Amino acid sequence: MILRFEAFELDLEKRELRHQGDVRASEPQVLRLLEYLISNRHRVVSKDDLTEHVWDGRFVSDSVINSRISTARSLVDDNGKAQRLIKTLHRQGFRFVGEVESDAATAIKIVSEPEPAVETPQAPPSTKPSIAILPFRLVGVAGPYAGIAEALPYELITELSRMRWLQVIARGTSFQFRDTDPDIVAIGKQLNIRYCLTGLVEVMGNQINVIVEVAETETANIVWSQQFRSDVGGVHEIREQITSSVAASLEVHIPLNEARAARMKPAENLDAWGAYHLGLQHLYRFTREDNERAAALFHRAIELEPSLARAHAALSSTEYYSARTHYTDDYAACVKRCREHAEKSLEIDAFDPYANYAMGRAYTAAGDRELCASWYDRTLSIRPNYAQCLYSIGLNDTLVEAADNGQAHIDDALTLSPLDPFLCAMYSVRAFSHIIREEYEEAARWGEKVMATPNVHARYACIPVISHTLNGDLDRASVWYEQLSSNFPGSSHRDFFASFPFQDGAVKTRITDAFLVHEKRQA
Repeated sequence: MILRFEAFELDLEKRELRHQGDVRASEPQVLRLLEYLISNRHRVVSKDDLTEHVWDGRFVSDSVINSRISTARSLVDDNGKAQRLIKTLHRQGFRFVGEVESDAATAIKIVSEPEPAVETPQAPPSTKPSIAILPFRLVGVAGPYAGIAEALPYELITELSRMRWLQVIARGTSFQFRDTDPDIVAIGKQLNIRYCLTGLVEVMGNQINVIVEVAETETANIVWSQQFRSDVGGVHEIREQITSSVAASLEVHIPLNEARAARMKPAENLDAWGAYHLGLQHLYRFTREDNERAAALFHRAIELEPSLARAHAALSSTEYYSARTHYTDDYAACVKRCREHAEKSLEIDAFDPYANYAMGRAYTAAGDRELCASWYDRTLSIRPNYAQCLYSIGLNDTLVEAADNGQAHIDDALTLSPLDPFLCAMYSVRAFSHIIREEYEEAARWGEKVMATPNVHARYACIPVISHTLNGDLDRASVWYEQLSSNFPGSSHRDFFASFPFQDGAVKTRITDAFLVHEKRQA
């Protein structure tokens, strides 16, 4: 590929710069710097960008970067005073401002016609899910807000790169694909990725509308999409909202899509990540049989890839559910295994948020609220938008009757992940917060929402019974109690408190009395 500007040609294959046909001698690093600036001429390139892509993330001082910029300018007959081709933007970075020939043709060539002459050796493809975030398309007259179409993909790349289970293509590569109607399938083949995230930013008067889509590259089918709206005055808030919401949503939707793909394969053909994701699907059904099936799949994933930290953390989760839902007669042994699997996950990857979250839940199962809170705090320091961790913090706050804090954490979790596998549990804690405040009508409303979610376990099916009883609607409470007794025979207030160990006090007494109304009737 050759980039032409003024009387210069930058030959990317031969790694040489020619002026009117004559080669100009230069250090490879300076040519690499020049190539990066030209390839990203649509935007300002920060010093951090240069450090990442030209110096491969190694620390370099500002003086070294400035020196290389000066050399690159001299190479193309430019200088710091004229800045004819390479401009410095104070406190922002640098930008190549020269006209480059065949830009459109080059863009098409990048997407649809990879060069056959030079093949770069590639590492064996990872089975880990992978994604490329493309530049967003800008529609309308954006004025001073045009930068959001560039800023959002950058921020998403940074945020999603913190997910230890998801391989994110570097922006220097993904930002080459700037077609207004990108060929998702072709890009997937060229970059060897399974998912592609695209977006549209529309500015209409004082309103900003952002649409984000994630597609599967093999079929171009949409896996997840969402629309965000704001007035222009809230542009910075919507940026934060989008990055948080996208990260939280992909934590759910990509694993579910991976599980669907894994289901189509014979069990013996599953790789480690396939077994892991299929195991998650069983885990989130919250039944004894599915919990056992999930554990078997996580063990399979570990056999195939012993260093898969998330499989160990997920195995810890199966033990956690066995303990909290009393699938086992040996609670202490279950809690011990729960902690051991979490510790193994942390040993492999101490900065995986799921590993840290698993350790927090191991201490939750052990009844140590102080230690579990410290692990949940550490999890959020790694991944501030981890919806399931926010739920667990909200639950802990609610069990000690800190209703305001519990409700705030649950609301944050619901905002981040409105279709989370923990949705039933989140609604339950929201109902608890209103019971604590003696807002029984609102508690009953959330109790009804609990029963409208899939995978309702006995401990959650108790909540509309409690909340309607406390609200004085015994007829409605009786309907739910009959359904509870039919679906989960033998359920009692003791089982409920085994799963939700409220501290002794007025709230626990009110919940017990509400249960006893129906238990005495049935007796």
